[in-house]
Amino acid sequence: MIYLYVSYFKAASEKLRNCLPFAVVGSNMLKEEGGKRIRYREYPWGIVEVENMAHNDFIPLRDMVVRTNLIDMIDVTRSVHYENFRLRQMDKLPKHALDRDPFTQMEEDRKKKEHELAEKKKSFEKTFADRVSDREVKINERIARLDIRERDLKQEIELRKAELEKLKQEVDDLRRGSIGDSKTSLSMTNENSGKSSPTEKIKKKSGTLGLFNRN
Repeated sequence: MIYLYVSYFKAASEKLRNCLPFAVVGSNMLKEEGGKRIRYREYPWGIVEVENMAHNDFIPLRDMVVRTNLIDMIDVTRSVHYENFRLRQMDKLPKHALDRDPFTQMEEDRKKKEHELAEKKKSFEKTFADRVSDREVKINERIARLDIRERDLKQEIELRKAELEKLKQEVDDLRRGSIGDSKTSLSMTNENSGKSSPTEKIKKKSGTLGLFNRN
């Protein structure tokens, strides 16, 4: 590509200079008009079409920057603006840093960054370990409380079982005692019937004989 300097575009440059200062309006609003999409901005007093040179100086500015002076802009950016930026950045450095080899400075910066990263890593690992330790302590305390609760429940169950066995034994004793009392009362009744008086025996015998004498 052969670069044509600005002097080759003298007529175009004069036309662009006549537009100075530029009045530029931008917009992202589109509308359809006559089968063509038009970018516009709406105001209370009317509508401005972005690509209409009667309304807006966007096209002359674009032509001057992109089509006419693009190479000059790139060259000025590299040789002037970038150098000014680099000079300002170097002024911010310590005075002794300017006398060092750039590669040495880069190596020192790299080591410094690595040291900072290592310190951050240690800090993160310590924080993580502390959190894990706290969590383990809480879990162990909860397990201990559950063990105590389990032991208490087992003791309570054993006490209830012992009370239940005692009640069953008392019921069995009561049952055996009632059966023994029944047998004793029955034997005492039989003994009383066997020990009837002689008078009662004679009365029973005469009653029997009188029954036969009636015939």
